[in-house]
Amino acid sequence: MHPHLRARLAALSLILLGSTLSADTLTGRVVDVNGVGLAGIDIDAVSVSGGGNPHLTNDGTDANGNFSATIDPGLYRLTFYAAPPPATTLLAGVLDNVVVSGVKNVGTIVLQPGVSLSGRTLDSAGLPLAGVKVVVKRDDTGAIVPMKNATSNAFGNFAVAVPTTALTIELDPTAIVLRTLVPARTSATPSGATNLGNLTLLDGFVLSGSVTNLSGVPINGVDLDVLVSATGEKLWTPGDRTSGLGAFTLRVPPGTYDVQFCPSLATRLVAREFKDQVVGASMNTGAVALAPGVQLSGRVFDASGTPRPGVDLAVDLSSTGASILTCNDDTNATGNYAVIVPAGTLDVSFAFPGRHGTSAADLHAGFVVAGDTVLDGVLPAPTALFAGAPLSGPAPLAVQFADLSTGVVTSWLWNFGDGATSTDASPSHTYALDGNYTVSLTVDGTGGAHTRTEPAFVSVGLAAPVAEFIGAPLSGTAPLVVAFANQSSGTISAHLWSFGDGATSSDLSPSHPYTTPGTYTVALTETGPGGASTRTRTDYIVVAHPAPVAEFLGAPLSGTAPLVVAFANQSSGTISAHLWSFGDGATSSDLSPSHTYTTPGTYTVALTETGPGGASTRTRTDYIVVAHPAPVADFSADVRRGKGWLPVRFTDLSSGPIASWSWNFGDGTGSSGQNPVHIYRRPGVYTVTLTVTGPGGTDLEARTGFVVVNGPSASSTPTGTAGRTIP
Repeated sequence: MHPHLRARLAALSLILLGSTLSADTLTGRVVDVNGVGLAGIDIDAVSVSGGGNPHLTNDGTDANGNFSATIDPGLYRLTFYAAPPPATTLLAGVLDNVVVSGVKNVGTIVLQPGVSLSGRTLDSAGLPLAGVKVVVKRDDTGAIVPMKNATSNAFGNFAVAVPTTALTIELDPTAIVLRTLVPARTSATPSGATNLGNLTLLDGFVLSGSVTNLSGVPINGVDLDVLVSATGEKLWTPGDRTSGLGAFTLRVPPGTYDVQFCPSLATRLVAREFKDQVVGASMNTGAVALAPGVQLSGRVFDASGTPRPGVDLAVDLSSTGASILTCNDDTNATGNYAVIVPAGTLDVSFAFPGRHGTSAADLHAGFVVAGDTVLDGVLPAPTALFAGAPLSGPAPLAVQFADLSTGVVTSWLWNFGDGATSTDASPSHTYALDGNYTVSLTVDGTGGAHTRTEPAFVSVGLAAPVAEFIGAPLSGTAPLVVAFANQSSGTISAHLWSFGDGATSSDLSPSHPYTTPGTYTVALTETGPGGASTRTRTDYIVVAHPAPVAEFLGAPLSGTAPLVVAFANQSSGTISAHLWSFGDGATSSDLSPSHTYTTPGTYTVALTETGPGGASTRTRTDYIVVAHPAPVADFSADVRRGKGWLPVRFTDLSSGPIASWSWNFGDGTGSSGQNPVHIYRRPGVYTVTLTVTGPGGTDLEARTGFVVVNGPSASSTPTGTAGRTIP
């Protein structure tokens, strides 16, 4: 070894030995919120000035929570870790900018209580994943919750202590070798011990490549953003900056993505984006070359001259409208921005996110950028505008207001006109009392304040009544009387019923007769100080035709056969058909027929009347009585004149039904035969009488001097004619 080199190494050893021997002391105590000392707390130190982990010994607390550690002099960030769950759920404590020189007592460090957050990492086949790094961030501050050795174990399980607030949990599997697993994120807001259950990490592909300038020189620190092409959702891709060699390696699931390359401002390179990159296997993009550009910078103010932070910058090529990617282009806390853009004619717009292309944007169209250029922006003032619904109704009236203001609005002040106010963007307000209310909205934004006032914008009054009713009966034959019951609610000053047949009523609960068959729609309108309401029941009442009422008279009601009876129809109602039954087997469909009864007897007569409402029958039992006719006596004789012992044969010529005959020959004798023969013995002039009797009565025929008998006297010997029998 060269003597000079040996001397330098000896000197370096002395320096190193001296620095070890000159280590200082760090003391203090770690307790819980009750002041109880915590044993076994692990202390980590990170050098703020030089980075890295310093030489630290005795970096744990004793049984009483005290510690006395040896550490190199310097400026440090100290972290105090308790044992993870299930041993404890204490949160780590952090001290920043601790200066150690000699003996440094940091006092008492109090570890706050937390809760256990646990879960299990699995692959898509359900197998546990060991070595997955767990990172927990607070949503309110974005700060990482300090946790030591927060990785999944051989069974895929992990348990960490976290605060009770909204959290984002990041699972980074990049330490797992021989697998391409996609990092994952989930969220939780634990209020007590929380188990996230099984967390599956999907297999994916490697997206790799490098970034250079146009000369092929690698670019370090280029930030890569991977966005889902269809939705614009940004993937979480840990380690998404290029290395000193310009290389990058990302793990993404299969899909179609827009990949953005965002170099630092110092590189003076223009950011670049590759759209619709289909990743179906591991792929290498090769060297992505970024072109040089110029710096566009400036400051954005509102109309009152106040610098505005968080304003977004949008840059397009004026000639084509193509968008220029400008990463990290929002204004900072002082309203400043600085981006790298290509030289040329550009359209530059300043607006809050989502407001480009609206009245809230400050657009500089056709702006020429030839070199480093300063361009300030002035956001236009807002214009207050609003709507509300409903704008009228009874109290209590809940109105939903909507802010329709243009421009950038940062605060709202509503005056509802009843003494109440709100600072919400689109509040809801309930008016408790009747009245007309003037509403005003004052908006304050990037350009200042503006107020819009709408007189009598909301009208609050009594509620209109709610009309309701029922009726009974709802159907029947005419005339149908329906009783209506008013079931309306609210404040009512007048009623108006419409019964559907042209009739109306102003009674509270009227009854109404329906005289004409039909189907009727009934409506009730109730009117009050709050307005009017109508309840309509369509086809509510059904009135049918009544069945007709059959009735009739006949004349005469009795007589001898043949008896002609005239029937008079006295039926009422709507009739479409008549059917008479006369009792003797005969019928008729005439309105008022006449009918001849040819056979004596007693007859029951029925009339059936049929109409749209049904049928009705009127029956008159034993109504018509038809008697036999009285017989008419009549006779003749074969001989009317002759001598004594004169035989006369009488012939009955009577008509009508006859049951018996009674002859009086005028000589004191008679006969009951129908056609008797009588011998007159003595001379004389004889009156002959025939009385016939039948079911219709009796009739007598007397014929004076009908037979004349001449001598000889009765004592004479009878004589006769040959062949004649003399009784």
